[in-house]
Amino acid sequence: MASLGNYSEASRDHLRNQNPVIVKQAFNMRMQLSAYWKSVILRLVDGVALHLLYFVKNLVETNLEKFILDELIGKAGIEKMLHETPATEAEGEASERFQRRRGKSYGSFNHQR
Repeated sequence: MASLGNYSEASRDHLRNQNPVIVKQAFNMRMQLSAYWKSVILRLVDGVALHLLYFVKNLVETNLEKFILDELIGKAGIEKMLHETPATEAEGEASERFQRRRGKSYGSFNHQR
């Protein structure tokens, strides 16, 4: 058994029957892989995060946009969009009352003097 420091213990008895060049290449590959393992993991995590961002952005831009447009325009949408909201309607009425008190009717279609 051989201790590999932070990694673990490994048996090397089965390596005695192998070609020494292949054993050395395998050891070098293992050490290079362990040296770059943190970088590999970070790249994998970054890749997953970027894919998530892409899919969420795609979902919002295509599917939700289509859903919102169907809600606004699809079902009698133009007429629905042209109707005043209650807040806008109340604002208009307040403005008309103010103009009537002052004796002016600039924004009104009813020009009664």
